[in-house]
Amino acid sequence: MKLLNKLFVIAGIAMSTSLVAQPAYIYYDDGIKKLDARDYIAATISFSTAITKDKNNYKAYTERGHAYLLQNKPIDALKDFEQAIKLKNDYAPTYLYRGDYYFKLKKYKEAIDDYNKATKYDATLPEPFANKGFSYYELKQDADAIKSFDESIRLLSKNLDMYVKQTELLCKAKRCNDATVSIDKGLALNDVQPLLHYYNAQCMFDEQKYKEALVEVTKSIEQKKVDASTVTLRATCYEKLNMPEKALDDYNYMITILKTNTPEVFMKRGIALKLKKDYPNANKDFSKAIIKDFNNAKLYELRAHTWLMQNKKPQALVDYNKAIELDANNEPALFNRGTILFEQNKFEKAIEDFTAAIRVKPTADGYYNRSKCYYKLNKKNESCADLQKATDLGDKQAAKDKMSFCK
Repeated sequence: MKLLNKLFVIAGIAMSTSLVAQPAYIYYDDGIKKLDARDYIAATISFSTAITKDKNNYKAYTERGHAYLLQNKPIDALKDFEQAIKLKNDYAPTYLYRGDYYFKLKKYKEAIDDYNKATKYDATLPEPFANKGFSYYELKQDADAIKSFDESIRLLSKNLDMYVKQTELLCKAKRCNDATVSIDKGLALNDVQPLLHYYNAQCMFDEQKYKEALVEVTKSIEQKKVDASTVTLRATCYEKLNMPEKALDDYNYMITILKTNTPEVFMKRGIALKLKKDYPNANKDFSKAIIKDFNNAKLYELRAHTWLMQNKKPQALVDYNKAIELDANNEPALFNRGTILFEQNKFEKAIEDFTAAIRVKPTADGYYNRSKCYYKLNKKNESCADLQKATDLGDKQAAKDKMSFCK
């Protein structure tokens, strides 16, 4: 029995000696495995053991600093990064992770400096280029961000967030073809990317591809990006495709379910109701929007039109006056106020409004209506001149009147 115990003791000593004799790289490799498994505390212990065995192991310092950073221990992380740089000042990952340290502190310029050093010492790593792009993104230096993201993509980055940010910036810059390339690459990594579908829809909408935009924004919503921006975009697509009922459903959803009560959403729902010729309810929505944004000329012009369509011209005139007071170049308000003034036999005033409307946007209707004012004032030359301009712009009735009146 005593002999057996001695054998166990000897075996235990041998095992202990074996563990102590393990070289530093064994613990370093074990730390990397634990880091990959997101067991950051265990990884820190392994890297610490590697450092104990090899005080010059700059890789262990670098990765332990990385593990500290992932545990939200920035002070410990920075100490390790700086020690690693003292041991070897051209090791790219150290600068990458120290750049991440600065990024977390929102010191984006310092982060960019470190990411540049990382790419200097190893130009094959996609991560420093991607993270440099994120830093430029936060600094609102869009062109530099796009350039950095492009380089990361060239190096086959698998950072999905980068593809989303890149797509957002390309759409913002109206570079829809380039955005489509970025979207395709991002979706190839993971096709459940509601933001990519949303930005793709935005680009297609800007290119007036409303059917394609509708498909993409619907995918975004189906993939759980259900918020005011996506639902508004889909509703606007429905409007462009002359589907007011569908648009109205989305605006109702925003107001009743998402509790969105901005002046924009009431204005847009009012427009959808107006397209349905539901002028009383459209008027109510424009009134709600005006309460929240009482200096918006467009809202008064829209509400005035609903009054006009209900044959409530005094109310319409009040709103057109307010719209023009807020925006002297509001062409629809000028034109429609001119029409009301014409009906009130205020021809000189109507001419002023039609002239102002024409100055903003020359239209056949503007010239034709002004010609009628001149006609009422017995100003044949001016009336005929306007009939000619309306005819040149394709107004058939103006052409007929010109033939009979301007002989």
